[in-house]
This record gives sequence, structure tokens and C-alpha cells, in this order.
Amino acid sequence: RAAAWFGAHALTDEAIAHFLRAGDAPSAARLIEEQVHSLLDQENWRQLERWLAQLPAEIRQRPALLTAQAALHFLHYRFALIGPLLDAAEEALVQEPILSQAARLPLQGEIARLRACVAYNDDDAGAMLHWAEIARQKLRPEMQYAMGLADFFFIIGLHASGRDEAAVA
Repeated sequence: RAAAWFGAHALTDEAIAHFLRAGDAPSAARLIEEQVHSLLDQENWRQLERWLAQLPAEIRQRPALLTAQAALHFLHYRFALIGPLLDAAEEALVQEPILSQAARLPLQGEIARLRACVAYNDDDAGAMLHWAEIARQKLRPEMQYAMGLADFFFIIGLHASGRDEAAVA
């Protein structure tokens, strides 16, 4: 009960600690999943790293947490580590049939956005444009950081594909 109270009062560090002490890692994971985009929007990725590090390895295999780990690798320019995490996240999405479409679409958008990041690093304009376009369709507008990067990679993809007029429109 203390963990739930802390979580309801925006005391996330305390809530996560209490959930983990009580052996309720799935609840701690859900709380972290709810905070991922606000942390990224605020450029508070170090907090996200700290929270993820506290979770047991098997809990970090949840689709949203795999995607969050991939986002952190992007921030550290560890592009080679992103693809396997995205593959695992997609597989985990398939294995999680109870996830609603409303929850599934932004995760798919986040995966697409990160695939656009990898394509950018690989200098693959076609793939970058493809993945950025999917990300822009599936991400929610309030996911400011993710949407901003999807838009960035979409515009860069247009430019790299020789579609400069569309890129500046």
C-alpha cells in the first residue's frame, strides 16, 4: 500500500523502492513505463537509467522497457545495441496479446522512430524515411521528444532522398 501511495503522490523513487522491496517488480515496471516519455521529454534520461537498473533482468524484457533501453542506447550513440532490443520488443509485443491497441500503437511508433535513428546512422535514407513516416503515424502528439525525433528523421530522409521541396514544406 505504501508503494501505491507514493506512486499516486508523484514520489516515484520511493514507490519503485517499495514495490521492489515487496517483491512486486511488475508494478515497479508499470510505474517506470508510465514515466518514460515524460523523462525523455525533460531530458532526464539518467533517472530512467537508474530506475531500469533496479529492475530484475526478466522484467526489463517487457516491450516498453526494451524500447526504453534502446532509446537510452541511442542517447549514448550505441547504435549497434539498438536493433536487437527493438527485435526483442517486437517479439514481446506479439507475446503480449492483452495489450490494448491504444497502448500497442505508440510502442510500435517508438520502435519505428528508433529504427529511423539506426537507419540515419547507417546512412540509409530510404529506410530512415520509411521508419520515420511510420513513427509519425503511430506516436501520440504528447510524446514530444519521440515525435520531434520522428519529424527530424522524416525531414532528413526527405532531403537525403532528393525531395528538398517536400522537406522544407
